[in-house]
Amino acid sequence: MPLNLEKPNDELQRKFVEFLKADNYSAQEIEEAYHCLCGLNNETTASPPRVAMILKKMRELERLGLPINRFAETFRLKEEYENAENIYTGLVNSLAISENEKATLRSIAMKKRQGVITIFLAGGDESLVKIESAKQKIESKDDFVAGLLFALREALKVVPPGKKIEIQFEEN
Repeated sequence: MPLNLEKPNDELQRKFVEFLKADNYSAQEIEEAYHCLCGLNNETTASPPRVAMILKKMRELERLGLPINRFAETFRLKEEYENAENIYTGLVNSLAISENEKATLRSIAMKKRQGVITIFLAGGDESLVKIESAKQKIESKDDFVAGLLFALREALKVVPPGKKIEIQFEEN
């Protein structure tokens, strides 16, 4: 029997994301529609047509069983995607690593460099985790940086608290 690790309603949320991507709706538009759906904004006060379209889709998917908190997750992820470059730069700048290592990590994102980022405990020679910065060519810099941000966050979870790290990058 196959194991299904998907959350209930993932297919409905995928449909919502596809709808949003098709017309490149912004996080702000999604959030405004969400606030109307929750009754926090009065939708009769001349909502822009794009917001009205999102709200219509939200209501349709809510009737099909998609919980409204899934819409909130979606606009938060979209907002993070739209700001990925700034968030990534802030994360890199906050790391307790050398300025050269920070510059390397920033360069990987800004120039869409492909290769393997390896994280070591300071002074050690055994890697804690490796990150491949895009296995295939990614055209969009936004997609590349957002993927790198997610991967770096996940990788940093394996670093023991209070331990200093070192970063190494091997370009393909």
